[in-house]
Amino acid sequence: DPEDFDFDLNVIFKDEGEEWVQRQLRPFIEESCPHLARNVFGDEDLFLGMHVLDAVLHAMENSFKTLILVSAAAVNDQWFMTKFRLALNYVNDAQTENVLLVFLEDVEDDELPILVRLFLNDHGSYLHWTNDAAGQRYFWKEMKKCLTVNRRTDRRIPVE
Repeated sequence: DPEDFDFDLNVIFKDEGEEWVQRQLRPFIEESCPHLARNVFGDEDLFLGMHVLDAVLHAMENSFKTLILVSAAAVNDQWFMTKFRLALNYVNDAQTENVLLVFLEDVEDDELPILVRLFLNDHGSYLHWTNDAAGQRYFWKEMKKCLTVNRRTDRRIPVE
């Protein structure tokens, strides 16, 4: 349950994602998801008084849902990929699909780091932002659904 967490939403992004967060994501949350009021938007909102890596992990572990905003620049940034690696480890440890990738732009498959491809193969939780109005309506509808539930992962191999 979301009440079991300190934060409703944790958003990880590289600096280029700040504009999208301010122009698209924040207004959507304020208008369509007012129940998501306890949020961490990027490094600026991390818990003060902790080492930055510990603060990133604290935000992940104590958030109902973590959004990771993926762009071409982000997947080439070492700090972003460190946070991505922490998220992947957390998802595997918690066995809960509480991380959602949001592709802000097209990124060629051969440009995606192996960790991103592994995440997509294992978890598959992602959305892709588009510039057309119909695509955006679909995006926000799916985003709203994704923000309301976290599923347990089941990695058992079925036995007959």
